[in-house]
Amino acid sequence: MQSFIKKFLIGVFALFVLFLCGNTAHAAIKIKDVIFDNSDNLILFTTSGYLQATQTPISSLVSQGGVQLVPQSAYNPIKKGVLKEPSRVYFDIEGATLSMPNKTWDIPWGKINEIKISQFQKAPDVVRLVLNIPEGKNPDDYNLIASYNQLILKYSPKIAQSKNYIDIYKNSEDKGYIETLKKITETTGKEETLQTKEITNHGAISSDFYLDTIDKIDKGLIFNGAGQVTIKNIMKLQEPKRLVVDLENARVNPDLIGKNFVIEAPKAGFGDMISGQIGGKDILRVGQFDPNTIRIVIQGAGALEYRFVTSYDMQKIFLGKRWDITNSQICDYLATITNIRAQEVGQDTLVDINFSNPIVYSTFEEGGFFHLDIENATAPTPEMFQKITSIESLKQSKTIRIASDKTRFSFPSKDKKILAQITPDGKNVKINLKSTKLIVKLEKKIEQPKLVIQSYKRVVLDPGHGGSDTGAIRENVYEKTINQEITALVRKNLLKEKIEVLMTLPFDKTITLQDRVDFSNEANPDLYVSIHANASMSPDTKGVEVHWWRDESFELAQIIRENLTTQENLKKWDTVDRGLMKSKFYVINHTIAPAVLIETGFMSNHDELKGLCDKKRQKEIADAISKGIIKYLKKVKKQDDAK
Repeated sequence: MQSFIKKFLIGVFALFVLFLCGNTAHAAIKIKDVIFDNSDNLILFTTSGYLQATQTPISSLVSQGGVQLVPQSAYNPIKKGVLKEPSRVYFDIEGATLSMPNKTWDIPWGKINEIKISQFQKAPDVVRLVLNIPEGKNPDDYNLIASYNQLILKYSPKIAQSKNYIDIYKNSEDKGYIETLKKITETTGKEETLQTKEITNHGAISSDFYLDTIDKIDKGLIFNGAGQVTIKNIMKLQEPKRLVVDLENARVNPDLIGKNFVIEAPKAGFGDMISGQIGGKDILRVGQFDPNTIRIVIQGAGALEYRFVTSYDMQKIFLGKRWDITNSQICDYLATITNIRAQEVGQDTLVDINFSNPIVYSTFEEGGFFHLDIENATAPTPEMFQKITSIESLKQSKTIRIASDKTRFSFPSKDKKILAQITPDGKNVKINLKSTKLIVKLEKKIEQPKLVIQSYKRVVLDPGHGGSDTGAIRENVYEKTINQEITALVRKNLLKEKIEVLMTLPFDKTITLQDRVDFSNEANPDLYVSIHANASMSPDTKGVEVHWWRDESFELAQIIRENLTTQENLKKWDTVDRGLMKSKFYVINHTIAPAVLIETGFMSNHDELKGLCDKKRQKEIADAISKGIIKYLKKVKKQDDAK
């Protein structure tokens, strides 16, 4: 894994060099904000501009006066230093300015104790980032990566954090995706060229998969990488014939960009006669479409006949013709289906399939169906499959045995957003088919003036703790009391706007985290907000935090944070903005709706506790949260109206 991280860093740096070679006129980089990922994975520095060129030659890792230099190029002037007593790692970012005040964060996550960022030097400009790390931690695990116009701090040797479920397939949420795709890809003569979009600050960024090499084998190509691969969209285009595939949250080794991978047609067989692909060849190209997406384009007479088969560990992909896959043994062991569950939850139809062994799989959409091919599994019994077809929206689902060792599940996909996921052990697949048609019907049925959000907008508010679960206790004050008082004020504000509000705690009682999640999921709200107060071992720590976990919750978190941490609020509350934090809290991980958790201040700080108990400040906090919620709902309403 360590060798992979080195490859990952070198690959990203090289990509950064290539990108900047055509953009040397951009302004020096300005660091504007910090977004934390509490999954022990990364910290994102949102920026504008680009790192300016220096004359530093590309060099290997060397030691100079106790300071280690990161392998650098002329366009990546970042120096890494290691200090002792206490154990610290620092990064000097040359040609950079800080667009916010110098800041310090104490981080109780185990891998970093404290983070400081400051304008270390002016003319020439240098921003210094200092990490106070626990004794015994390896400084090599902490690396600052330059990617396009963003900086990412990786503080774990893992490229991706283990999750309960890992995304393996998504279809596009954009109605005009195919039309947009046709504009993005262009044909030059008989060859397809990939256009690389310039990406500006776009919120959360992550890298779950790194594509390192592509190897040719007899019947196709093998994609080798590390991490967890998610296929988003498999699009078939005509004139010329092209298969276009996006890999989400992925980066490609820059050495692969611009290369042609020729897939020679094998000896003529039945499948080749069907496609007219006798003696011909197909061309594959790969590009970094944006910082989060690898785009793969196959062009040729047989381009539409390819399938992607993913290994259960999600680190290898086999690309081959569908008949070659059907007629080949892909895996040397079989998996049997041990259980199937299916249910409807609001607009979602959920299917869970459990297997005795890890599966090798292929996913694609065709003929109005989403197909999941298990390349090493026996078919389900009729009684098992009945659990799927008994659901109204899944009545047309099918399962066929496409070979003695291969089973296909087919689910109706028209007017549906699709998310397929798998557990890290490769033994459980979950498929969510969300109806978009139901949303359209609901909007047509309830006619409302533009930007009026009441009547069909529903919010679940969740005051943290309750009953015998008091939360933090400081100076004889219970956290649950502060949470309930602020949440009640938020509810009052939203009701004035005629927004339907549901409370997980209508009165002070003990309730489990799962009960809160179940309550929200059954209510099927537009958003979920959990309100808490914070505590720390340090009595000096203070500040406001907004936490999110799932990608669809990021925009909600961002808008609430903007309204909560205005300069006016921070000044009159005498507090600080501790930032957006990506945190795997149970309630915001398991609720279906966009969900955030807000820490309104630190009870462990005497002055901040006094403020949190003050009725005026409680109202101001509630007003700010309410404004954020309303702004988010109006934005969503406007986007829905535009569809």
